[in-house]
Amino acid sequence: MSREEISRLTEILRDSHRLVFFGGAGASTESGIPDFRSADGLYSEKYKATFSPEELVSHTFYERYPEEFFSFYREKLINREAKPNGAHIALAKLEKMGRLSAVVTQNIDGLHQMAGSKRVYELHGSTLRNSAFAFFAIKGASMSIRVTELFSSFLRTILNMIVSFLM
Repeated sequence: MSREEISRLTEILRDSHRLVFFGGAGASTESGIPDFRSADGLYSEKYKATFSPEELVSHTFYERYPEEFFSFYREKLINREAKPNGAHIALAKLEKMGRLSAVVTQNIDGLHQMAGSKRVYELHGSTLRNSAFAFFAIKGASMSIRVTELFSSFLRTILNMIVSFLM
């Protein structure tokens, strides 16, 4: 970042009182956790010749090949040695100061919570805990949804709209 960009960001942070951080893999790569889509990311690596990394992390793959799914999960998605980096710590400090309202993350590593953030919404869950999926089959169309505290009422509304549309 240029000095001008840092100065502008500092000004925004100083003048804002209800910030929400939306982030993903970039927040944790400094902690040694690979992202998915960069040149060095998980999707660029070669695994068993018959499966792409995108397939390996899908729910369909989990259902069809649970042994291979969990092997990949343990080997590539669980990073027990990772520690929060400066970004995680700075966000936790902003929350403690009352400036940051929430962290919304795609990350599954739990580093925001380890750094001290309390209001963290994990869009893809966490490797630190696993939860059940809700499965729906409506007139031949099926879908699976991981229901989280943040989106439960939103999902109910969307599901009601889908059911109304398909009926």
